[in-house]
Amino acid sequence: MHSNNIINLLKLEGVRFINLEEQGETTILFFKRIDNRMLCECGCSKLHIHDWRKQTLVDLPFHGKTVKLVVSKQRYRCLDCGKRISSALSFAEKHKRITCRAIQYIITKLKKLNFKDTSLDLGISTTTVMRYFHKEADFEVKDLKSPKVLHIDEFKGTSDAGKYQVALCDGDTNKLYDVLADRNQATLIKYFKKLTTKPEICVIDMWLPFKRAINRTWKDTVIIADKFHYVRQIQWAIKSIRIKAQEHSKENKKLKKYWKLFAKNANSLTKNQTWRLEKLVSLDEDLKEAYFIKAYFDRYVTGNKGEEAHNKFDDWIDLVQISKIPEIKNLEKTFENWYSEVVASFYYEKTNALAEGINNRIKVIKRQSYGIRKFENLRNLLMLRIS
Repeated sequence: MHSNNIINLLKLEGVRFINLEEQGETTILFFKRIDNRMLCECGCSKLHIHDWRKQTLVDLPFHGKTVKLVVSKQRYRCLDCGKRISSALSFAEKHKRITCRAIQYIITKLKKLNFKDTSLDLGISTTTVMRYFHKEADFEVKDLKSPKVLHIDEFKGTSDAGKYQVALCDGDTNKLYDVLADRNQATLIKYFKKLTTKPEICVIDMWLPFKRAINRTWKDTVIIADKFHYVRQIQWAIKSIRIKAQEHSKENKKLKKYWKLFAKNANSLTKNQTWRLEKLVSLDEDLKEAYFIKAYFDRYVTGNKGEEAHNKFDDWIDLVQISKIPEIKNLEKTFENWYSEVVASFYYEKTNALAEGINNRIKVIKRQSYGIRKFENLRNLLMLRIS
């Protein structure tokens, strides 16, 4: 009865419980395989027991202790052809030193734990965990249909494939779709051509190779520039002009002290903050003109949607073209190059927040793993946890 209870508890078939030993933090269970003879490859059923062999297997941890199974199993000899045949176990594959469910346990645990913690949990080496992870887990994208809304963003992976990798995100499921080794245009085009369907919308930051790769692969796909990234272009221009003003202004300390007011959206300013900004921008003519351009964009472009925002954006472009400030002229070139993608953001109201959020999760995974040098390991772990 005691033997049957242990067999039922562990859900092991085809073996009989013999004994149990405790060795420190490890529980060792001894079993004997039930004599269930198979056919030889020659078709003969006349098999005799030649000798006994012991197979040691790592199993699931139990009550905080690692568990090992020691199974005594028969090795048969065929009376017709004389071949030696090793008997099989239902819960472990041939030549493996770990049970099938322990392999699945590794895959499940790696969704939250790193390789080292998973190895300590099972009492095996980190290398063994990584080997089974890569061998048993399949992370190839089977269905190469593109999502209807594809979000594209790079992240700093610092792997052997390069400094930056690319995360492709599914806007329909809000999950990671795939990870590319680098952000080069050729790599993107090669991958896009593998997809059997094309996305209706692509949301990207203002990295030019993304735009070029999409245009060369899918002619009719709508490209949307992420709002955060094009607004940041304006903020960078204002910051540069403010720093220049600090260099020759008597009130340079105040310009530096209240730098956050220049970056804040004009619609969110309080009366006191508006008064303070008016005093500061009056210290420099270029700064005053540049801030007027920024405030116009905040109030009338980002503050509206659709056609109204589109019309106000065209008016804002006219303001920018009149200006002779070098930083504003550079801003003009940027928005001329990205005009259609910025305008698309007014009508579709989609941002790259999904990709940025997934990038934050990627950073956490990398930090927990103390960096992952090999790109294949990095991609597989990200696909397991996020896709």
